[in-house]
Amino acid sequence: MAAENGYIEVLRGMINEYITVFRGDHRPMFEGLLPRAILDDLRAASFVYQDGAENERGITTFRLTEDGKRVGSKPGT
Repeated sequence: MAAENGYIEVLRGMINEYITVFRGDHRPMFEGLLPRAILDDLRAASFVYQDGAENERGITTFRLTEDGKRVGSKPGT
């Protein structure tokens, strides 16, 4: 995610939420959804932060913190 200048979007649906990791050019990084537990772990470790409020489409964006960028750019991580 760090190498691709990526970000995470959480789409709040009627029943579920959909969590996707995107590259900086807005293409998904992989097929499938990110489990909520992983996003919670990233937030608890201060590797991502919420970038603004949920928008009118029900999407909340999370971006890497400086610590997240540093850890994510280390080889082998």
